[in-house]
Amino acid sequence: MERHEIPVDDRTQAWLDAIERGDEVVLTRDGRVVAEIKATVRESIAAAILAARAKIPDALKVEDAAALVRAMRDEGF
Repeated sequence: MERHEIPVDDRTQAWLDAIERGDEVVLTRDGRVVAEIKATVRESIAAAILAARAKIPDALKVEDAAALVRAMRDEGF
């Protein structure tokens, strides 16, 4: 299989914007789906961040850096 790079121009800019938002772009020919383009990397990164945040103890979920450092010190981190 070959890799083909398509430069972003006025026609493809809307596709790229949609993909970056996390939307799916579907390419069709004569009404049939030829390709589906998804931003899978962003979704997996977001899922990893959410999973990591879920592991943070509630005592360390604070609003500012000073409170975070204080909480880490008090919790023994």
